[in-house]
Parts: sequence; structure tokens; C-alpha cells
Amino acid sequence: TNILPSDFLIITPSYPAPENKYLSGFVHSRLKAYKKAGIKFTLVCSFIDYKEYSRYEFEGIEVLRVPLQGLRTIMRMYDFKKIATHFFDWRYARILDASDLLNKQLYIWVHGPETLYWDWPYFTTRYFKPLSNITPEQELRFKENDKIVHRYNQMGNVHWIFVSNWIKEHSEELI
Repeated sequence: TNILPSDFLIITPSYPAPENKYLSGFVHSRLKAYKKAGIKFTLVCSFIDYKEYSRYEFEGIEVLRVPLQGLRTIMRMYDFKKIATHFFDWRYARILDASDLLNKQLYIWVHGPETLYWDWPYFTTRYFKPLSNITPEQELRFKENDKIVHRYNQMGNVHWIFVSNWIKEHSEELI
């Protein structure tokens, strides 16, 4: 079968696989529901750790796992009308920035890391220890993240999907 049959691209850095059935299980649940509803999509699992292209099926969902450069190539080769990202970050932003998004709808799923990065010390400090500080390197990255979020927020074809009202409201406070 052709793994790129649709005009709806879903991008995620991780997905369940035979070697780890629990990676991003919530994304898998959503895609199973899409498939059951008859929604056709192309799933590309892309992250910095992937060095090779691979293809597999997990519980009826076809997965194409590619390095980040492979995602850039796929987006140049195929005309997707809708693109949804899970765990959007500066790496995905670079790829999207290099793509023609003019006539595309972009859906950014916000699970937390995409917009709550200023709360990093709260997520990483060990229990019962003093709150850790944001390093100068992190502060630079977080300021760059702010610029990316603001830029994408100004685009009329970008839709932010928050997994909870709390994340939406807190994200708006932080950024």
C-alpha cells in the first residue's frame, strides 16, 4: 500500500511500536478514532533520534518513521492540505518554515511542552528540593520559543488545540 495516500499529514516525534507499545498512546487512540470515522491521514513519526527510514503498522495504523530531514523532503514532495503536529517545537517550526503553508491548515496540538517551557523548573525539580533555576541557555531557547509561538499565532491558517483549559489559560499567562 501507498503510505502517503492522503492530504492530511499528522506529525509526531514518537508513536507506539512493537519495541515500545506505550509511546504516545494518546496520539494512537486519536488516530484509531480518525480511522474508524473514515478520516484518511498520513502519519509521519519524525525526531532527531531517527537515523533511518522505516515503515511499520501498529494496530492497523501505518507509520512512516523518518529523520527530520526526511520530514522536510516529504513535505516538499506531497501537497498536504491539512497538517497536524503533536509536540510542536523549534525543530518542527524550522521544517514548517521551509514549507509552503499558504493554502494549508495547520493544527498544533498543545500537550504542555509546546507552551509551558517557562515552567521547566516546576517539572524538573526533585520533590522536596529547592526550585531549580532556568539556565542562561534555556532562557535563550525559551525566548526563541516565544518568538516562534507569537509568529505562528499571527498566522490565520494556524489552529491551536489545547488538551485542557488549564494548559490554554496558563500558556496565555506564560507567553
